[in-house]
Amino acid sequence: MSTLYAFSQNLKKLNGEQKFSESLLYFKSLKSSFSTTEIGNNKFIVNDMMIALIETSNYDALFSFLSIYQTKPDAPSFPYLLKRVKEKTTTPWDFVNKFCDLVEVQQLETTCKKIEIERKGVRKELELASAQEEWYALKTKALFETGQYEACSAMSKEALGYFEKFHYSYDVWFARRIALCKKQTGKTIEALQELLALLKKKKDWFIQSEIAGIYFELNEPENALKFAIEAIQNFGDLEYKVGLIILIADILCQKGENQWAFKHYTLSKLLREMENWNVPSSLIQKINKFDYQAITEDEISQLIAELTIFWKNALPERKKLETRLRKYTGLITKILHNDINGIDGFIQEGLENLYFRTRYDVSMSNRITAGVKVEFEKRLSEKHNKMNAINIKLYD
Repeated sequence: MSTLYAFSQNLKKLNGEQKFSESLLYFKSLKSSFSTTEIGNNKFIVNDMMIALIETSNYDALFSFLSIYQTKPDAPSFPYLLKRVKEKTTTPWDFVNKFCDLVEVQQLETTCKKIEIERKGVRKELELASAQEEWYALKTKALFETGQYEACSAMSKEALGYFEKFHYSYDVWFARRIALCKKQTGKTIEALQELLALLKKKKDWFIQSEIAGIYFELNEPENALKFAIEAIQNFGDLEYKVGLIILIADILCQKGENQWAFKHYTLSKLLREMENWNVPSSLIQKINKFDYQAITEDEISQLIAELTIFWKNALPERKKLETRLRKYTGLITKILHNDINGIDGFIQEGLENLYFRTRYDVSMSNRITAGVKVEFEKRLSEKHNKMNAINIKLYD
């Protein structure tokens, strides 16, 4: 009869040889030789079984295993297990979300380890994120990907207040998730404002792309194209920008530039095919709407070169595009104060009744009254967590 130690060592050996399916079969054949307590209390067997189940994508079976043997991942091993999940070709976010709940984040290490790396022939020391910081990063991502936007926003805010120092720009990622959660819950203008503010801190292409997408939804194609073109020219591998390329094509299609739209749709398709990624049927339908000659994979280098020139010339310096907030119009419903200290009151815009305050202006003092139509922009009041009207002007 095999001993518990030999059982553990053989599981470790099979996993080390990347024989994860064999590891599971070996466990199944000998598990009855030991009690559930013996197996559940052996952290080496538990960890090797979780690794094998993760590598074979048996996620439900992993939770069943932990339940049967009344065990859970130990805190020191947890970061390594999450790393195995992150390295999967397709991240199972529902599993990640539930898996993160198996440990208390406070039990994870707060130490930031340091490693030495070499970049362009120069060796330098790099500080890694702590296990706690990695937990928050993955948990908030999992909440967002599984559509739990309120929980994602709340936990992202918690993370921003929890850590004094961030690694890998995680502070930007948390703030970005808060903004995207607002977009997903209908607070589009607030999301746009927060992403624009975030872009001032970190000019990453994906933030520019998300801003472009919001402007496109708001039917502002010029602003959408500006940010989309800046994003496509920003640092980042082209194959990871296939969604952005479709957005550019959609914008160009709306502007009536059909040939350029067709070329962008085609580039997104070809890049996906070269990476062996799925090509959405919606993309095929968009391409088939045009009657241009098909572009093959052999011609992709020429296509990229042509579009690179297009991107470079799409936004010449002389053509400054408006990037201010969207303009709204509404009627003043009530004036609260109108004196040398300023003018404030409420504006009705659609179903919203927005508070406004503006400086005192003698020329406007007698003209800003209830019933007057005005033009304005919106901004979130952090103090009251409500939208206010700003930059009030009489509507001509």
